Amino acid sequence: AGLTDASRKSNITVQMAEQQLLSFLKAHVPEKSAPLAGNSIYMDRLFLRTHMPIADEYLHYRIIDVSTIGELA
Repeated sequence: AGLTDASRKSNITVQMAEQQLLSFLKAHVPEKSAPLAGNSIYMDRLFLRTHMPIADEYLHYRIIDVSTIGELA
């Protein structure tokens, strides 16, 4: 609930957040080289495609879903 409340009260727009994310990515990884990775990450990719398409395009098209490792073990 704390993160949700903080997000609702924030003055940062989605577009501003996307620009900040892009700045971070550009400072740390070459374009199209970093896959999106995390636990059950597919919904995060859908969010990026819908709300942050420029950042989504910057990332590699692959997704590394670490929850798969637990399913295979």
